[in-house]
Amino acid sequence: MITLLVGTNTYAAREFLDGLSKKYDQHALSRKDGDDLAVENLPELFQGASLFADERMVILKKASSNKTVWAELAEWLDKIPEEVHLVLIESSPDKRTKTYKALQKVAEVKELNELNEFEAAKWVVDFSSKQGKAMSQSEASYLVDKIGADQWQLRHAIEKLLLLKDTSKERIDEVIEPAPQANVFALIDAALQGRKGSISEQIKILETQEDPYRLFGLLSSQVFQLAAISRAKDVSIEQMAKDLKVHPYPLKKLKPLANKLGKREVSNIVDRVAELDIQLKTSAGEPWLLLERTLIKIAN
Repeated sequence: MITLLVGTNTYAAREFLDGLSKKYDQHALSRKDGDDLAVENLPELFQGASLFADERMVILKKASSNKTVWAELAEWLDKIPEEVHLVLIESSPDKRTKTYKALQKVAEVKELNELNEFEAAKWVVDFSSKQGKAMSQSEASYLVDKIGADQWQLRHAIEKLLLLKDTSKERIDEVIEPAPQANVFALIDAALQGRKGSISEQIKILETQEDPYRLFGLLSSQVFQLAAISRAKDVSIEQMAKDLKVHPYPLKKLKPLANKLGKREVSNIVDRVAELDIQLKTSAGEPWLLLERTLIKIAN
């Protein structure tokens, strides 16, 4: 049997593998990375039953990154013994290749995409329920809005809240650090709504938590994404996320802002951020002050 896991959701991939590998003992499991393989390793890798196991599972990650092995793999798909379950894990394989086309014919293909905010909130409710205390839909949505839709981060946050036996919004604010991207989005949102006082208040808080240059990197990244959305409004968020190689969640949060702004306004914001980049690199000015001034200029 051959299973192909396609997508960037590493949490879903881990969950799938954990469930699948339970029926195999350690002698029957082989895990390999494509970069560590050579063509001559394939016969041994795909051999059938051994003295220690009647059935085997071979987990092969990122095989497509090794072009020689990936090309040769197409010739092996029909030769893999029935007692071997091959699981291929690929984030974004080239679907034009001979091997991928062959896999589509013989493998069970599972798409493991990142969750959107609605799916993530539902997952939070389901996961917390399985841990013994279901969070409310309102609490789940609040948590996702605060830290994003990444399931690894959400799981860590849920376990922390359940340990405290309190999943309220107040406790979330108290013990769960917002994702840096959420802080930056809040700053951009405040600037676009002209809330200068909010900008200054947020900057004061972030000064004690963040590195200004790291924050600027996130700011410039989100402004770039805002510009991309503004210029390609007919492109779906999912496709844009793949093209930009980013999580779709921040793009979905930025889209309403991009829809309200014209291309000229977005272009002006890009220019302001470009000026800030030069100032941070060449000026002796205090970086937090430069960041605040730029955001207030955008708010004007």
